[in-house]
Amino acid sequence: MHNASVTALAARYPDRFLPFAYADIMAGSPAVDEFERWVLDHGCTGAFLINRPYTQWCDEMRALPLPRDVLEDWLWRNATHLLQLDS
Repeated sequence: MHNASVTALAARYPDRFLPFAYADIMAGSPAVDEFERWVLDHGCTGAFLINRPYTQWCDEMRALPLPRDVLEDWLWRNATHLLQLDS
């Protein structure tokens, strides 16, 4: 989901969603600038950094205050991408 979609969803349902921006850490300085813009100009409150080892994604998800069934569902639905089996 693109940052614009995330912030629009969070604006529509502020009691349900916190907007997290994503950034590709392999894209370098332009990605950092884009991420900064989404945080400062559009109110994103956190980050998902892509192109990291899948174990970091899983650890990050476990740290969120999510019910276990929600976490397991998200990890299951995204496992192929996290394990980079879709490239």
